[in-house]
Amino acid sequence: EILPAMAHVGSQFSIDVFELVSSNRHELGIHRRPVSASNENDSGSDTDSSDGVGDDGNDDNDDHMQNKNDADIDPLSSFEKHGFVQRISKTHFKWAHDRIREAASTLIGGRLDATIRLQHRLAKLLIKNLSPQQTEEMLFTIVNLLNAQIASTCTSFRRSSAQQMEAIELNLRAGKKAAKSSAFRQAAEYLSCGIDMLPPNHWATHTQLSLELHSRAAEAYMCCGNTAADETQRLCDIIISQPHVELLDKEVAYNVLIESIGSQDRMQDALNLCIKVLAKLRCKFPKRAIKMHVVLGAINLMRVVKSMDPNELTKLPKMTDRSKIWALKIIDKLTTYAYFLGSDIQALAVFRGFWWTLKFGISDEAPVLIAQVAVTLACHLGDGDTGKLYADYALSLIENGASPLFASRVYFITNGLVQHWRCMVPLTRKSFLKGYQTGLSVGDTNNGLFCIYLYLEYGWRSGSSLTELAPNAQMYARQMVEFNHPKLRDYTWITMHNIAAMSGDVTCMDDDIPSLQTMKTTCQEHHRATVQLVEMNLAFMFGDYEKLLKVIHESRMQKGSYLVSMLGLVALYQLYFCNAIGCLSLYHQTKKRSHLRFAAAFTRQVRRWANQNNPNLKHCMEILDAEWDSKKGNAKAAIAHYDNAIRMAGRIGATHHHALAHERAGLHYLRRRDAGNAKYHLEMASKLYADWGAFAVSNSLRERHSNIFRPPDEIIVSPVSSVSLTLN
Repeated sequence: EILPAMAHVGSQFSIDVFELVSSNRHELGIHRRPVSASNENDSGSDTDSSDGVGDDGNDDNDDHMQNKNDADIDPLSSFEKHGFVQRISKTHFKWAHDRIREAASTLIGGRLDATIRLQHRLAKLLIKNLSPQQTEEMLFTIVNLLNAQIASTCTSFRRSSAQQMEAIELNLRAGKKAAKSSAFRQAAEYLSCGIDMLPPNHWATHTQLSLELHSRAAEAYMCCGNTAADETQRLCDIIISQPHVELLDKEVAYNVLIESIGSQDRMQDALNLCIKVLAKLRCKFPKRAIKMHVVLGAINLMRVVKSMDPNELTKLPKMTDRSKIWALKIIDKLTTYAYFLGSDIQALAVFRGFWWTLKFGISDEAPVLIAQVAVTLACHLGDGDTGKLYADYALSLIENGASPLFASRVYFITNGLVQHWRCMVPLTRKSFLKGYQTGLSVGDTNNGLFCIYLYLEYGWRSGSSLTELAPNAQMYARQMVEFNHPKLRDYTWITMHNIAAMSGDVTCMDDDIPSLQTMKTTCQEHHRATVQLVEMNLAFMFGDYEKLLKVIHESRMQKGSYLVSMLGLVALYQLYFCNAIGCLSLYHQTKKRSHLRFAAAFTRQVRRWANQNNPNLKHCMEILDAEWDSKKGNAKAAIAHYDNAIRMAGRIGATHHHALAHERAGLHYLRRRDAGNAKYHLEMASKLYADWGAFAVSNSLRERHSNIFRPPDEIIVSPVSSVSLTLN
């Protein structure tokens, strides 16, 4: 008789709970059925049609019908002996199998109202008798029992107003607890149940409770990814439309709505909403930035940051004004969307956030704002040293206990846009994994998935094995599909196309991934730019320099289009580096001066970045200097630069550039008709490309220079007579 009740308690339970249920059988309405010799052998004589759950009244004959020997038997030991349950600790048991638990739950009979009645009484029993600590431990179980009535079609059980409010409060607690454990889908379900239980006109009678339920439900649905975007929007709209709720109390709703819109790749809509909310907070921004304001702001920023140590920021007072704190959160979001849209408002937002921090004090958003200052210094103003100083300080705040809500974003900004100007990419790349894990744990899926995308992208760009990257890219792309992040999914698919083309292995490409051409024609502008980026890389790697030039013209790259949309990314300077070499190769083939002008322009930009002491460009500049010396006919200097590039790329483990340096050296020797050295370098390039995992690139190199790699058909050795040998 106790088995059905314990089946509804959960997959595991404590001895205390078992004893509580066992000693309160009458309160639960559980009847004991006596077993006698006469009815034991006559199954048809049992005329009791009870479903096993009776009314709330006591059964006076229950104790008289109990067999005396049964009282001496421990039911829990009996259950364990028969294999129904298993002991997992001194105080806890679990069901031996889910099927056993399911079977036990049906022992009360097939009537739905009987099951609901038992679950309702169990919940009341647990709430009444458990200590606060035990209630917290069994919170999900209790709330699931209470919510069972709501989920059913049974309407014969009504709660009093007090019981209804108790159930709502418990759902709110369960939702908070589930969200804290990153179980966002479960949290959303609990909070939605609480909302469904609210009485009519609840915004007037229970304003704060309604606000908290709706706000936390909106957050939970947003953390579930874009699959719940419509529900997120609906809940936020409900909160924002309440005329009697203060603006500051709508903070969560506005923040969630902005995040949700941005994660759906609606950057302009998100930016406009940020400006609208900031205007409500008396922090006005223009829809378009004025260049003069940007320049003056940059000059003032450089003057201040050069004269202060970032550690001085910790001495600032704590910001206490709620409106200012919220405004800084919105400014941070505004900066992000302005960056992706290539808007000068990004610079104005960074300046405003920094000045407000100095004027009004430090806030939880300080690590992100400092990271944004680091981006402005390193990427916009070319001061990589000071930029890295501020980036390191932002990371130290995160690692020393700052709010984890912003950790993923700080890892994304500092490692994706700043650190590589002063550190080798492989050394900073692992931090993206921290950002990914932290982001998913706190529900910041957008920044978390951005971190893992850059982990993959910077992986192949720094020479990591393509063979290892391919299955990881497939796994993370599926996760982005699961979270319904189409923008990051498409970016990762494009990266997978790039890896598959270079490796020649398409086994990691899922069937539902569209082709590059399809993505180029159907996707939005920034996706199209990313596809063109991959097209340029593949044209360069496979020696199709005519196609490379065609895509350069198509993307308007020669006019600086990528300098805005990709500012601060590793891909930007690697793109300019490869395009400079590709245009020089076209000049060698065609002798057209226009190709030489393109090559010179790309080289000048790479040299500017290299002159900022970027360690990732030292070996790249050696290759470019070798290419220009080779073009000028200065063979000795060219060979010295090639040798330096080969040595430096090999030392830092940049296998792809190690191979490229050998390839370019081999082509230099080919132009000078030195077949021996050409063959050596081209063979080394082919081997290194294969070591990298770019087997298709390796094979293409061999096919394009088959006359070098092909062994001679026949070797003729003429006989030598002993007379012709002269010994001195």
